[in-house]
Amino acid sequence: MGLQGRWLVFAGWWLVGGWWLAHAGWWLRMRRMPASASLITSAVRRHARVCYSEMPCES
Repeated sequence: MGLQGRWLVFAGWWLVGGWWLAHAGWWLRMRRMPASASLITSAVRRHARVCYSEMPCES
């Protein structure tokens, strides 16, 4: 996968992840569950960091 393809994947995940986080954050705020919201957010961030760091790097 070239650099352009990697950026497309990254942008796609960023959009999908942002959409889910926005809706989950709104839903949890309505439910008054800040602890769960921060847990979900940290889990998503950790997952994104692992996925992105494990991508093979081409020079």
